[in-house]
Amino acid sequence: MIQRILVAVDLEDTDLNDRLLSVTADFATLKAAEVTLVSIGPKLPPEVAVRMPEDYQARTSSEISKQLEGLVDKLGPAAGKAKIAVRFGAIYREILAQAKADKSDLIVIGCHKPDLADYLLGPNAARVVRHAACSVFVVR
Repeated sequence: MIQRILVAVDLEDTDLNDRLLSVTADFATLKAAEVTLVSIGPKLPPEVAVRMPEDYQARTSSEISKQLEGLVDKLGPAAGKAKIAVRFGAIYREILAQAKADKSDLIVIGCHKPDLADYLLGPNAARVVRHAACSVFVVR
């Protein structure tokens, strides 16, 4: 049974996000599930991090949170059971960590159109599919 859905959002790909949120809204409405929208910020290398302001991660997290909050409305009736999460680090690792923390039953993740290097799935989507402890729905 699907009670908790994690949807991994790439804030730079608005077309893909619309499809992700549409699919997530359908699942969430059908199953009366809770939804977590997660976006992963980059973990800066130490040589770059020392040059950034001390509050860089907090400010970046706040900006990402605002953008995610703007996407919650696209979940329709499921928006009432939605929360947001911002993490920093390797994309697939952080998606899996958030899924574990939320005890997610389903991960909804987008996949860019493959190029020669990707073959079938993008590297992050493929890793999430391979290593997730729950079902994964890949949206193209």
